[in-house]
Amino acid sequence: MHSCTDDYTIDQVACSSLSHIIRTRQLNIEDSVRFVRGESDRDTRPNKALDANRLMQVSKHWGSKPSGHARLQRSDHPPKNHGSCHRNLRSVTKSTREGQDCGQYMVVEADILSCWPLVICCPLGAVEKKGVDPSIEVRTIHNLYYPEGESTNSSFKSDSVPTLNYEPITKIARLIVYLANHGDPSRIRILKGDVRGAYRHLRTIATQVFRMAAFVKELNILLIDLAAPFGWAWSPPFYGLFDRAISWPMSTNSPASVSNSDDTESFSGYEWVDDHILVELDVGDHLHQAEATLRHTMLAILGSRSMNESKFSGWSSELMALGLLWNTVNQTVSIPTDKVAKAQQRVRAMLSRRSATKTELQKLLGSLRHVGTCVRTSKPFFQLLHSLSVTAPRFARIQLSEGALQDLQWFCNILAHGHLAALPVTMFGYLTSLNVELYMDSSNQGLAVLDPAVNKFIQLKSESHRYISSEQSFSINVREHLCMALALWTWGPGWHESGDGSMIHVKCWSDNISAVQWCNRLYSNNVFSQEINRAIGLAEAYFNLRVSAEHLPGSTNRMADAASRAWAEPFKDTPNLTETLHELFSKLQAKSLATRRPSNTAAFISTRPYCWKFGWNNTNTGNSASTVLAKLSHMSWYHRRFCGYNVGLTPGHQLAITGMRREDPPPNPKLPITLQFLKRLHKFLNFDSAQH
Repeated sequence: MHSCTDDYTIDQVACSSLSHIIRTRQLNIEDSVRFVRGESDRDTRPNKALDANRLMQVSKHWGSKPSGHARLQRSDHPPKNHGSCHRNLRSVTKSTREGQDCGQYMVVEADILSCWPLVICCPLGAVEKKGVDPSIEVRTIHNLYYPEGESTNSSFKSDSVPTLNYEPITKIARLIVYLANHGDPSRIRILKGDVRGAYRHLRTIATQVFRMAAFVKELNILLIDLAAPFGWAWSPPFYGLFDRAISWPMSTNSPASVSNSDDTESFSGYEWVDDHILVELDVGDHLHQAEATLRHTMLAILGSRSMNESKFSGWSSELMALGLLWNTVNQTVSIPTDKVAKAQQRVRAMLSRRSATKTELQKLLGSLRHVGTCVRTSKPFFQLLHSLSVTAPRFARIQLSEGALQDLQWFCNILAHGHLAALPVTMFGYLTSLNVELYMDSSNQGLAVLDPAVNKFIQLKSESHRYISSEQSFSINVREHLCMALALWTWGPGWHESGDGSMIHVKCWSDNISAVQWCNRLYSNNVFSQEINRAIGLAEAYFNLRVSAEHLPGSTNRMADAASRAWAEPFKDTPNLTETLHELFSKLQAKSLATRRPSNTAAFISTRPYCWKFGWNNTNTGNSASTVLAKLSHMSWYHRRFCGYNVGLTPGHQLAITGMRREDPPPNPKLPITLQFLKRLHKFLNFDSAQH
C-alpha cells in the first residue's frame, strides 16, 4: 500500500470545516447537500451550469425525478470495501480529491455517519482505466447492487427512467455510405468529440443522496456521491437523455442555419454515451461549421466544463472511434489487432480453465463486443455465453456447460481465421451488391440446392426419411435451413478464391418462411437450427461472405418439391434433363416476345410438349389453366433472373388462357350438409327436448 503524498490527499480543511458546520447546526443530510450546492427556494438547481430555459428550447418535457420503492434498512456497520480499493488506496484518494474539488463528492469526517441514521453505505471499488497504471489513477465505482435484494439499484422505480432508443454504431457506416453515394468519397472526413466527466453533470436530488454513500476507514471519511454515480444501474439512460439533446440540434441544423453560408446540407449527429461522432464532406466551410456547432451545443446543454479538449480529435479520413478503426476514403472499418489478440487470450484462458466467474464472463463479452459488431455471424455464439453471464452468481465460480465450451471454440476459430480488418462499411445495414443466388428445397426424401448462374446443383438423398419425418426437432423448417449451410460450405471456398478479397453477397431463396427468418436473424430456439446458424456464421467469417435469405412465393417457385421429385420419375432416369431444360429456356426466350398472333400461337404450342412431359400429367386429362399459368410464371422468372427485365402475357395469350378456363370442367360441388349427416342427426337427436 502506498502512502499518501501531498498530491494524493483529500482537502482536509474543507472536510473538517463542513463537518463542524453540520455538527453545530445539526444539519441532516438533505440540508447539508443543499447547503453545499447552494440550493435555495429561488434557485433549486443542483447543477448551476444547467439552465432549464435553454434546455426547454432544445427539448420539451425535460427532467425526471428518481425515487426509490421504499426506505432501505441500514446495517449496524458499513460494509467492507472491495479489495481493489485497498490495493489502490493512493489512486482512490486522488479520485476522491478530484470529485471533492469539482463538487461531485461531499466528503465529511467519519463520525458524521452516526448523525445521519438514514445514510446507506455501499462497498467502494476501483476500476482500471485504459492504458493507465492503476497505482497512478483509477475510476472509483459504487457497488450499488449490495446487499442483494435490498440494494439501491433493486429499490429504484424503473418506470421513472426515461425511455431511449439507442442507435447502433452501424449508423456511422451508413453515414459514410450515404455521403459516398452523394458526393466525392475522397472528401469524407470524421471527427470525435467527448464530454468531460459525463456522469458528474447530472446531480442526484437531495432527498435521494442518502443511498449513494461510501465509508473509507483508511481515510476516516464518509463520502457522499452527489451525481448520478458510476455503478448506478440507471445512470446511462438519464445521461443519454442529455446526450441526445446534444446530437439532436446537430442533425437538425446546417451551415445555412448557423451562419451566412448557402450550404443547406444537415450536419450528422451520432452519440454513444459521452462520445459524439461527426461524419461530413469537406466542402467549403462545412467542417468548420459542424465542429463549431457541436462545441456550442455542448456548452448550451451541459455548461462551460462539459468539453474534454484532450479527446477532441481533428478532422481526418482515418480515426479510432468507439473502439474501431474507421477509414472514410476506403469506406472500411477494422477491429484493432490488439483487441483481437486480447479477445483470443481471454477465450483460450477460459477454455483451459473450463470455469469462470461472473466478472470473467463480463470481461470476455466486453472483449468480444467488437467482433459482434463487425461480424454479425458471431451473434449465435453470444446466446449461451450471455445467458451464463446474467445467471451466474456474483461471488462464485461456475463450471461451463458443454454448449458454452463449444461456443468458445467457435469464437477461437472466428478470431483466428475470420476477416476482421478492412471490412466494407456497406455490410452494415445495407447489403452489398448481389453476387450469388441460390434456390433450395427439402423433403423427407432429401434436399436440393441449385445455382442456375453456373449450372451447379447439390442433391442429397436421405436413407432414413421415416425417422426424419417423425423427428419434431429436425422438422422440414430445419432441413430447409440446413440447405443454406450446406451450400455455403460446399461452394464457399470457390467463391472466396474468385472474390479477390472482396466480400461476396449470397442470397438464398426458399419457400420456407421459418428458415428465411432464422438465417436473416441468426437466431432460433430450435437446437438443430442454432447449430446450423453457427455453421453459417463460421462460413461467413471464413470465406468473407454476407448471407441473406428471401422468401420465394409458391407461384414463382419452379423448384417446388424438387428435393422429392429428384428421386422420382421421369427425373430419376433422365440424365439429359439439364439439356432438356436448356432447350425449353431457349424456346421460351426466342418465342415469348413475339407480337403477332401466329407467332404467339407457335410459341405457346412449342412449350406444350415440355409442360406435358414434365407436368406429372398422371391422369391423362391435360393441364388445367391454373397449372399452365404456374408453368408460364417460370418464363417470367427466367427473364427476370437472366435477362434483367420482366415479361407478361400478351393479349393473345391472355385470350387463350381465358378460353382454357371456360373449357375446364367445373369442380364437383360439395353440399354444406350431406344426407348421411342429416340421417345421423335424426337418429340421435331428441326432438321432444328442444333447447333455445
